[in-house]
Amino acid sequence: SVSPLDERPELPVSERLEMLQPDSSPVERVGAYTSDNTAKPVGPDTPSVIKVEPHQNGPLFVEMNFYVRSAKPSLIEEWKQQKGLTHLGLSPYHGSGSHVYLGERYRFIVIERFGPDLNKLFLQSNRRFHLKTVLYLGIQIVSCYVQ
Repeated sequence: SVSPLDERPELPVSERLEMLQPDSSPVERVGAYTSDNTAKPVGPDTPSVIKVEPHQNGPLFVEMNFYVRSAKPSLIEEWKQQKGLTHLGLSPYHGSGSHVYLGERYRFIVIERFGPDLNKLFLQSNRRFHLKTVLYLGIQIVSCYVQ
């Protein structure tokens, strides 16, 4: 199928993606909402999410560089210990890479999946969140940036 955002073919479910990191297991796309794809490790690993964009797009390139430098699991754990935190609302980085499908190049990153997809929860609640939920989400977002 073709993405409504452009004329590039959409990566099919079950597409196998190889990460650049030599010690990483390949991941397989198992579902999607826009460009965030749930991932199934091909080998034993942590449940993950794959973020995919056409290779020439800039936002994922910037995000990927941030994750490579700042969000490796060991760096997050070290930061939490230094700050006395039990939780940091930043998904640990598990890998990244490039992929070619039907002649089109894509860039992807693999990050840990924290829980249910926020957009799906929003749609399930008839596109309305309770005030308590909105405030909780705001606190989580701000505390991640402040830390």
